[in-house]
Amino acid sequence: MRFVAKIKNFLLDIFFPSFCAGCKKEGSFLCQNCKEKIPKNNHPCFLKNSKIKKIYCATEYKQTTIKSLVYELKYNSTKSIANNLSEILIKHLKISGFEKNKNQILIPVPLHKSRLKQRGFNQSLLLAENISKQLQIPVVENVLFRTKNTKHQTKQESKIQREKNIKGAFVCKNIHLIKDKEIILIDDILTTGATLKECAKEISKHKPKNILAFVVAK
Repeated sequence: MRFVAKIKNFLLDIFFPSFCAGCKKEGSFLCQNCKEKIPKNNHPCFLKNSKIKKIYCATEYKQTTIKSLVYELKYNSTKSIANNLSEILIKHLKISGFEKNKNQILIPVPLHKSRLKQRGFNQSLLLAENISKQLQIPVVENVLFRTKNTKHQTKQESKIQREKNIKGAFVCKNIHLIKDKEIILIDDILTTGATLKECAKEISKHKPKNILAFVVAK
């Protein structure tokens, strides 16, 4: 299977070459030079009136390279870009004082089944899987579910509209898996924080030890 994957990647590189989201240089979606130029976020992020204890955020979304990478991942279905974004986030975790323990689980923010079918993958799950491989923290997918097919949050003009749009969109199942656990929510972008707050609100009903969040950018 590895041989087949290598052949597939080789052919993709020939017929569909990658270009850096920053400098447009051919070879990869993020070259080493542009990766080093991405500004680092050195301040912990907190959400008011939220059940989330702390949010680890790697960089800023207004940065052009990050914005291009996220767009390419989510709207052009370039799944491999999740590797670049995960690398940026993991590097941030290693220098920001995050402490791993055996009681932690990763929960990616879920997509509604119709959105998942349309996109073909959940970008938050891709990020979570990469983080899991590097930090050896298990991913748990069968706890948090999106039951409401909400409109795109990016199309909601105000914080109030975003909160109204996402209210009641999530439900927990298999709640024994989160009791007394340190929950780490995974998402790509933090804007008003309405989605993460709603996820944490639902999870907090089932007695986790506490709730953290990892995001690539805000």
